[in-house]
Formats: sequence, structure tokens, C-alpha cells
Amino acid sequence: MSAPEPIRMLGRYELLRRIAKGGMGEIYLARTRGMAGFEKNCIIKTMLPHLAEEQEFVTKFLDEGRIVVQLVHGNIVPVFDMGDEDGEVYMAMEYIAGRDLREVTKRLAAHGDTMPVDLALFVASEVCKGLDYAHRKVDEAGESLGIVHRDVSPSNVLISREGEVKLIDFGIARAAGRLGQTVSGRIQGKFCYMSPEQAAGRSLDGRSDTFSAGLVLYELLTGFRPFEGGTDLQSLDLVRECAIDPPGALNLEVPAEIDEIVMIALAKDPADRYPTIDKFQIALMQYLYSSGSSPTSSDLAAFLGDMFPEGLEREELKSARDASPPKKMSLDEALDFELGKLAGTPATVVDPHETTAVSSEELRLGEKLSTRTRAPQAVVADPAAAISEDADRVTATTEVTRRSWIVYAPLAVVVAALAFFAFNAMTQSSRGKRVIDSDPTGAQISVDGALIPGATTPHTLSLDEGRHEVTLELEGYESRTVQVIAEAGTHETVPTTRLRAKVSAQGPRTFTLHAEQPSVEFLRDNVALAQPVVTLLPGELVHIKAQAPGCKSVVKPIDYTQANEGVTFTLDCEEVTPDEVEKPEVVTKTITIKSDPTGASIAVNGKSLGIAPVEWTGPSNGVMRIDARKEDLVAQISTNAAKITGGKVTMKLKAKPGPPGCVIMSVMNPFKGTWYLDGKELGEDRGYTRELAAGPHTIRVVNASEGLDHSQTIEVKPGKNCAKLLLDGAKLK
Repeated sequence: MSAPEPIRMLGRYELLRRIAKGGMGEIYLARTRGMAGFEKNCIIKTMLPHLAEEQEFVTKFLDEGRIVVQLVHGNIVPVFDMGDEDGEVYMAMEYIAGRDLREVTKRLAAHGDTMPVDLALFVASEVCKGLDYAHRKVDEAGESLGIVHRDVSPSNVLISREGEVKLIDFGIARAAGRLGQTVSGRIQGKFCYMSPEQAAGRSLDGRSDTFSAGLVLYELLTGFRPFEGGTDLQSLDLVRECAIDPPGALNLEVPAEIDEIVMIALAKDPADRYPTIDKFQIALMQYLYSSGSSPTSSDLAAFLGDMFPEGLEREELKSARDASPPKKMSLDEALDFELGKLAGTPATVVDPHETTAVSSEELRLGEKLSTRTRAPQAVVADPAAAISEDADRVTATTEVTRRSWIVYAPLAVVVAALAFFAFNAMTQSSRGKRVIDSDPTGAQISVDGALIPGATTPHTLSLDEGRHEVTLELEGYESRTVQVIAEAGTHETVPTTRLRAKVSAQGPRTFTLHAEQPSVEFLRDNVALAQPVVTLLPGELVHIKAQAPGCKSVVKPIDYTQANEGVTFTLDCEEVTPDEVEKPEVVTKTITIKSDPTGASIAVNGKSLGIAPVEWTGPSNGVMRIDARKEDLVAQISTNAAKITGGKVTMKLKAKPGPPGCVIMSVMNPFKGTWYLDGKELGEDRGYTRELAAGPHTIRVVNASEGLDHSQTIEVKPGKNCAKLLLDGAKLK
């Protein structure tokens, strides 16, 4: 594809397309050129002409560049140039081919989805890393620059095609040593992502960015902006009030541990938040590690690739930039190019496979010789004369060639050496090495759909520069395809790919729990397990907590489809020898379990006991979850063994109900109301999440003091995707 014509030139930059126009300036996709066909796409940010005449705005513009040019970090888009062309001030920054997080959240909302929890935590963690670097940045004297971004929002978070997360727009960042001072009390930034202290116009530190980053994570987890009002003033009021439910109240897939982490970041009082944003980032990563999840940039890129099938780079920018990479030169081309430059003559690239090709120098010499020695062949009358003329011509040609060689031979040697090294540099391997591994190992490897013969994990692949799809296949396991980015001349290890076992979805699977420490108690849904086993049905996923005195509890997810049926927990405990551990006296009890109708399969706390009637023996005060199943009939009770009198219990089976659904109810403007579900009062709150049977349900919310009394019927579908009802009281009064 040929390079597009620039809109205009600005310094050494070709402005290709205007991307946006803001209150202070314009943003362009641009290109800069260099020697030997070098080209680089970039972003140019300019100041509007009428503002360039105001010194205050020029100073603010320079402030931004002065701050960001000092920030060199993988999670921050770098600024690499600033200039002034005929009074037009501009800065140049890296072009990221991808999407901003605002576009991602809009696409998710259009499909009624939210970002997977692990990927949302990964994105937030990367944002925190960039902000932590900026917060800790010091000058040459070691003094803190006091940088606070002040505008952390989805539109200022970019995600590249490779899944890299980068922050942009430190335009309203305040640094202690900035040139221009923000007017005291002036509010800058997007209102619904502000911290309470920013909305009140108070002084800020890094904890304000922590709050805003927490709001971005909240939106990724729930698809909801808690402080978005009908007007900017309403949004400011909501921020100052700072009444917010945990994200788990809006998304049942968000675990309680994440609720706790997010709500610390969103504390109204800065003193109650994480003292520094790296503590927020560490808390997110610790949860991911403890849950057995390790999302990567490749995982994020693959997720967004599925979400944007048309391509992660915006089409208008993709069409505006020159997609054709500079053509690599052959050795002959490099030699001719360098010789032409040194000799001050135009160079012609010669195809070495074209036998009729001649160089520009040969053409010039030929033209000179033809005027002196070559006679038209059509008028040759004397063969001897012709032979003499030919001899003269050959002699003349030889003389010119000899003289040319004397003049250019030393130069040619130097140029040849330079061209040889240039050629080596341009034709050096454009491949990168990537180490691929899987758990379990031994998987066959295919790259971009082609099987690599004899290659099994772990294995080192030599890949052409760019993005590749690597597929891993192992008998008995589901195949998995991951995105791998290769860079020329690099040798890196790709994170281990976990393979899921192919499991027949015909019956329950039992997982055995282990712990390295003594006296560990296992809990499922906060209910203690009598035995260290968990039985799951097809499609089930549970979180198991392991806890022990003096130890930090650990939570792990167990999935029906995971390969290993043995799950080991390692707790961080104080040093206590086994002899020092107090072993409580255990009193057991035996209970006979029957079924009605008879012949049901019985399981207690996930462990199968056989066909009823069966006997169970366990702690006399232990928690029992009894499951009974016979064909399409089921029964389940959770009780304490001490409550079962007479040592007998009968399970009365009923038809298995269809899968339930759920509904998320929220109200804003006002924040609270009295809720009724199918005529039953739930209480007064901002909203509720309820699991309920699939089908139509009537929801009513009342706030008499605000004049709100609204009823609505909502259709609930089975499954984990909750129906969402967000009521704006201001529009319903």
C-alpha cells in the first residue's frame, strides 16, 4: 500500500490525519522519515493557534511535555520530541496501535458483558505500575517531582495489539516543580472518575490516583460507573457523597477477597486507602497468584482480538498510516546506494538477475563513448576501417575504464566494506526465539496452523518477527492456542500454558485437598468440610479456603474440567512444630441416611457413600451437606450433625429444578429506596443482587421523600449472566 499524502508538514513530521480536537489543542497521526527508507509513525499533539498567543496556555502545554518527557516506563506512552514551528507549539509521542479502555468498555456494554475478573485485575495492576513509577519519580538531585496524574480514566488507558497497557495524557498532572501553577481550588479531570478530595478542590497526592484507578477497575468488573450523574454537578455530588456498593454486589463472579481490595482503594478518606499505589497493585497480584491465575499481555491481546474481530487498531488510523514496511536492500542495492551518495551521483538499483541491466554510471560512460568512437553500422563501407574504428573504440573504452578504476577503486573498496556491514545489518536474522512450555509437558506444537514435526513442550521456537498463533495439543487434554509475539534478535520464555483435561461431562468428579501444614480446615462457601474432598458436577466451579491457627488463609478455585484431582494448599504460618500443635479432642457420631424414594446415591460433604440407606461417621458437631440423587430426582440439606436426633435422617427427593438466574437491582438519584421483589419487601438500600428462578419477576422501589414509586417487570434467564435493572430516580419521578 502506498504511503498516504500528508495533510501538511509540521517541522520534520508529516501530519496524516487529525484524530481529535480538544480544549487546548489537536491530536494528529503523523509520520517522520529518515535515511535509507526509514519511517516512523507517531502522534503529534499541537496547541490551538489562538491559545498559542496566551503565555499561560503555552506554559501549561510545556508543563505536560516537561513532566512526561522524564517518564520512561513500559506502562507510560513516551514523549520523545517537542518543537515550535512558526509559532505552532507541538510535542511528539509514541503511536500505540490499539484501543483505549473506553472503547473496550463500550464494546463490552454493547454485548451486556464485563471483562473477565482475572484480566480486569491484570489491567488495573498494569495501570498501578505506571502510576507508581510516576509517583516515585525524582529529579537529578533526588528530590521527588510530586507527580499526580489527576485524570486516570478509561480514555487515558491504551491497550496495544500486543496487550500492553499504557497510560497517556498527563496534561493536568501536577508536579512540584512545574512551570505553570494550577489555580488553587480549580477542578480538573473527568468528574465521575475523581476522588472525593479532588471533587472538593483540595490538595492531592498519589492516593487520589489510587481512588481513580479503583473506579476504573470497578467499571471493568461491573460495567457500571457508580458516580455518573445526569450532569457534571450531579456527578460531583455523587463523588463527594462516595456511597458505593462492593463490585461483588453487581457481579456475582467477583469474589469477596476482591471486594475487600477494591473497597480499600475506594475509601472516602484518603487515610483509609492504600498508603501508596504499589500496595494496591501488590494486593491485586497476590490474589491472582493465590487463585492460581496468571494472566499475561498475550491473554489480554487474545481476549481483545476476539472482541474486535475487525482489528484492534482503529480502521481510520490503519488506513491513514503507511502499512508498507521499508523494502530491505540486497548487497548490490546497498553498495549502489552508498556509492551513489559518496560519489554525488544518483544511484539506480540494479536487479542482479536481469542480464540487460546497466548502472547509471555505465549509461553515462556509454553516451560519452558513442559520440567519439561509434559509427552508424548502416554506413560501414570499409571493413578495415570498421575494424580500426572498433579497435579505437575498444582502446578508448579501456582507457576510460582504466582511468575510472584508478579514480574509484580506493573509494569502491571503502564503500564495499561499508555496504557489506550495512548489508549484514539489514539482512541479519529477523527472527526471535521463544521457549514454549505447557503443564503437563509433552504437547505437540503447531505454529500458525502448521505442525512442527517432532516438537513437543518444552521447546524453543525460532519465529519470524511478528505475531504468531501457537497451538498445543496433548492426548487426553483440550488443545489450546496462545498468541506469541516474536522480536528480532531476542530469546525469551513464554509463560507456561496450562492444559485442561478432557473430562466426560457425564457424572461427578471428586477432588482431594491436601495441605503442607497440620490442623488445616477446609471451607466450601464458608461451610467447613468434614473431609478434605470436594465433589463437583459438570460445569461447576468452587472456591475452597484453607485456614489454620497462626496462618494466613489461602483461597483456590477448583474447576470441574481441571486436570489434577489432587489440590495442594500451602499456608504462610508462624513456625510451630507438630508437637506444639494442640490436638483438640474429637467426638464422633454415626448417622444413618435413607432416601424417599429408596435407592438414591448419597454423598456427604462431597464424598460419595453409596446407595441409601448408608451410614456416615464424623464429628458430632460437624457441618454436613447431604446430597441425594436418583435419576432426575434430587435433594440437598445442610445441617449440623448435632441437630440430627435419633441418629437417622431421610432425604425426600424432588424433581431437579432448572438452572436459576439472577438479577442485579440498583438505583441512583436518589441513592436509596425500599425494594420489593414479587411483592416481598427486601429492605431499604441502594440495590440488591438476588438469585431467583428463571422467568418474569416484578420489582418495585419506593422512596417517598423523593417522590419515587416505580414498578417494573423483568425477565430473568437461567445462567450466571444476571439481568440488570439500573433505575434513574430523577427520570422516574
